[in-house]
Amino acid sequence: MTAETDVDQSIFLSAAHGRIDNVERLLLGGCSAEMVFPRKCGESLESGFSGAVANALTGIVQPEDVSITSLEKDSLRGSLGEGDDGGGAFTQRCVVVSFAIAPGGGSPLGEHVLERILAPGFAATVGCRIAEDSRSGGQRGVFGDADGPDIVAVLKESAKVWKCGVNDRDKAGGYTAMHWAALNNQTGIIKMLVRHGAALPVPMLVNPDQPGV
Repeated sequence: MTAETDVDQSIFLSAAHGRIDNVERLLLGGCSAEMVFPRKCGESLESGFSGAVANALTGIVQPEDVSITSLEKDSLRGSLGEGDDGGGAFTQRCVVVSFAIAPGGGSPLGEHVLERILAPGFAATVGCRIAEDSRSGGQRGVFGDADGPDIVAVLKESAKVWKCGVNDRDKAGGYTAMHWAALNNQTGIIKMLVRHGAALPVPMLVNPDQPGV
């Protein structure tokens, strides 16, 4: 894990470093998961994956809410169609996509999103949409004829929801994001945390409408 990744995943480090967008992302919550596709899907996944996931979660997220966090184009995994749980022989060349869903517009993402992702048929719906987009884009030679089989996609069992509480405390010293922001003079973070209902550490007094700490 890189230092940048550490900051992205920690509301405390993000507050200390002034990463206001990431602090709000962690407060609103989101979902991360991993999917496995046949090797031939690599190019289409880069351009069509976010839209395919949003299509499978119609009414919940927009394509811009879905981001690919990593894409392994030539990963060696177990056989597709058997759950890819690592129990079989590692003989299948696959594309592994790790992705995150974070809400836009300041709306929190609820647990129901994870339920939809884990529901039977989600991975198949994503695979079908990517196949349709690829065929309409003239890639029939790669994905088969228009009436041919759809892309087989497998959802890994790593799907999870993240959400940080505004008054959560770190394990090292029991400090909140507010403490970390104040210690590093991150006034913008402090104002935002107050708007989200953060408790003010005594004797710290902050007016979110005035500059300064």
